[in-house]
Amino acid sequence: VKTSLPQHSFLPVSGDVVEYLLAEWPKLMRPSAAVLVLDASGSMEGAPISEAKDFFRKVLARTSDRDLRALVSFNTQPRVESRFSTDLPAISAQIDPIEAVGGSAVYDGLRAAIDVTTVPEANSYRRTIVMITDGDDKNSETSLQMIQDTVSDKFARYDIKLVLIALTRPGADYTDLKKIVRSANGIYREGSFDQLNAIFDDVVKNL
Repeated sequence: VKTSLPQHSFLPVSGDVVEYLLAEWPKLMRPSAAVLVLDASGSMEGAPISEAKDFFRKVLARTSDRDLRALVSFNTQPRVESRFSTDLPAISAQIDPIEAVGGSAVYDGLRAAIDVTTVPEANSYRRTIVMITDGDDKNSETSLQMIQDTVSDKFARYDIKLVLIALTRPGADYTDLKKIVRSANGIYREGSFDQLNAIFDDVVKNL
């Protein structure tokens, strides 16, 4: 039986849309290199860090074998737990022993993640930094203005996407985090630790 496509099967596409797709398609087809940044300060103790760890484990579980992942944690100081690798079980194992203790150096943690993200081996990848933090920087050597200037410069130069998840807690002020995200032209999500599952798909689609 001979069949044919019905007329007008496809909606007309404007020249602007075609031009955009032609420009963006090579980027969309590239594998991704994402740095996961975990706040391990004392205020994250208990359920918040437990849920944040589970969130990042789920991110790793949804990762293609073509992609690179890295892990940075911070409390009083940042720590590079794992540089870029395709060995997802090894990265996941680095998440387990991280404890919530000490102060909070959010800006230094982000700066360490930028250093990891901008290595030459990631040049052919779509770069992303995903940070989970409850804010309240008290220990960074990097000032708010310095980190804003850094993300404004390097995120544009290296085409990095920032996804920042602010875990809410009583009395916290996230004005500085929002300023950083604006400087990076990034994505900001805010919610309690028990709302992380609700934003998971939204975050993963940006990797």
